[in-house]
Amino acid sequence: MKMVSLSGENYHFWKGKMKDLLFVKNMHLPIFRTQKPDSMSDEEWGFEHERVCGFIRHLDEPIYNLISHETHA
Repeated sequence: MKMVSLSGENYHFWKGKMKDLLFVKNMHLPIFRTQKPDSMSDEEWGFEHERVCGFIRHLDEPIYNLISHETHA
């Protein structure tokens, strides 16, 4: 999948594309839920956050420096 690179002028476009991509990849829960689902352990919930952060970091090089150390989506 090709992602639009984030710039100072296209945040709203980038945000919409990123939201769509996270839903398509079924990686949206850590972003759009404030509490973990009852069906997930704390370890699974932490893994999901790491997975989403890693996915976003590697999609777009300019965003990497902004979230390179993040572990919580």
